[in-house]
Amino acid sequence: MDFIDEVRTLSTRFRHAAEHLETEEATKNALVLPFLQAMGYSIFDPTELVPEYTADVGTKKGEKVDYAVMRDGQPTILIECKKFGADLDDTQISQLVRYFHVSQAHFGILTDGVVYRFFTDIDQPNVMDTKPFLEFNFMDYSDPDVEELKRFTKSEFNQDAAMDAARELKFSSEIKRVLARELANPSIEFTRYIMSKFYEGNRRRAVVQKFQPIVKEAFAGFINDRIDARLKIALDSIEDQPTQPTTESSEAPEGEEAALTDNEQEALNIIKAIVGNMVDAWRIELRPTTLYTSVVLHDDDEATDDYGRVVFRLRVRSDNMRMDVRGEPPVALENLDGLYSNSAWIRDAFAKLIDPVASNVQ
Repeated sequence: MDFIDEVRTLSTRFRHAAEHLETEEATKNALVLPFLQAMGYSIFDPTELVPEYTADVGTKKGEKVDYAVMRDGQPTILIECKKFGADLDDTQISQLVRYFHVSQAHFGILTDGVVYRFFTDIDQPNVMDTKPFLEFNFMDYSDPDVEELKRFTKSEFNQDAAMDAARELKFSSEIKRVLARELANPSIEFTRYIMSKFYEGNRRRAVVQKFQPIVKEAFAGFINDRIDARLKIALDSIEDQPTQPTTESSEAPEGEEAALTDNEQEALNIIKAIVGNMVDAWRIELRPTTLYTSVVLHDDDEATDDYGRVVFRLRVRSDNMRMDVRGEPPVALENLDGLYSNSAWIRDAFAKLIDPVASNVQ
């Protein structure tokens, strides 16, 4: 099984187990140990994983960290566990900082079993940074997150390479944070710098302030243009691929049937709200498969409608959310709120089934 499949399996298991955990010990047994096992470590081999690792701090003797991942007889990763749902705040971090300082480990993990925050000593040698360079959440992760996590599996772990990656992740995250802040509300300094690349007039404060909203608008447009360009490339590649003829009538959907996820249930509620003044809510159904989810419209007469008609297809089981109708470009969704932003598209898709003549005239 590939590592990403291991992560998906754990994610599903954790979702079911998490709500039943009341103590830190239960969190360790149900979440943390399965995580370490999936990372390739033998949880029953004390030469690889030491529970209750002693980390004496100054005059405090017998201080113990929950787990230490060992390599060549030395700790390489210290793991401090908290009960699932605990706030992994500065107080919890300070405890791990003390353990980190008196050990030879270069990495520390603070976790509630679902969220794993990775720390190292980039800012000052042998002093753990107060901000994590990586946070992995089993309830909310992306493929790049999985690739970063994979660096810390037993088979992939290399301390020097992991340190280099940690520095890059830390600085990259800080740069993204700065850019996000500047794009949302450009500062005087940032705006003045942008102006210096094209504006030869006076750049006193009053002039720069007038340019701030222009810079904000320009960057928003630039980002949208880049997104549109990437979508066009993706669509062109899809159109180049041979397609199998399909019908969107009363035939069963392709792929194996699947249970409705929380995301899909929420999407169904949103769709019903958007078209509530067009059709009765009971007529709308989501029919999920392993490949995609069909949004189905049933006829008014239940006696003559066994399967309903597909309005459009919806994909909300991954980060790459979108909607599509056969023969038309898909519509990308950043999140479920994107359904509201595309309410006109959704209403139009329903209108084409409810009254196809009127919708064609429009």
